[in-house]
Amino acid sequence: MVNRRISKDIKECALRLWDHGWDLEDIAEALGVSRRSCYCWLLPPSPLVGRTRTITRALLTAVEDIFTEDPDLFLDEVCMWLAVEHNIIITSSAIGKRAQLTNVFVRGDRYSLCAAMTINGYTAARVVEGSFDSEEFYDFVVEEVLPHMNPFPEEQSVLVLDNCRIHHNEALVAAVESAGLILVFLLFGPLPSTILPRSNADRGII
Repeated sequence: MVNRRISKDIKECALRLWDHGWDLEDIAEALGVSRRSCYCWLLPPSPLVGRTRTITRALLTAVEDIFTEDPDLFLDEVCMWLAVEHNIIITSSAIGKRAQLTNVFVRGDRYSLCAAMTINGYTAARVVEGSFDSEEFYDFVVEEVLPHMNPFPEEQSVLVLDNCRIHHNEALVAAVESAGLILVFLLFGPLPSTILPRSNADRGII
């Protein structure tokens, strides 16, 4: 049955006929209403009512226009605009619309970044697809980091590495030491036994 507005007198007539013992099927057929409507009219109106909308449709349209002009606008700035221009104090969640994602995150190629940093800034950096391994890290240090360093005790003569496994290989240690530099490992755990020197002082480990 198509939704239509049913007048109050038809509703009252249907309820009176039902109260006088008429069959609900006959009432629905005679008045052109549905049985479900008769049940709804029989129930008292609910005392629960929704709260008045804080933001009218006109204000929502104005907010949409603001975001169209300035998509980088923060929600707290919109709340401030509503408070100043329209004397409406609300939280950002009361605006009622979620931000639309234009670029949905999809996992694709992954890259790793390795950089050499001094107190004055970065001296070298390399980005590789995937992850660094010991060979790639060795090439990075020898080709891009050591050329910017000087023999000890000149400036930039101490190379400090953390205890990542790919940092610990004899070829890298030999390359750094042959350049007259001091290599220092920051110990956050035990070093591999094949890397431990006879004396920590000999290898510059602290």
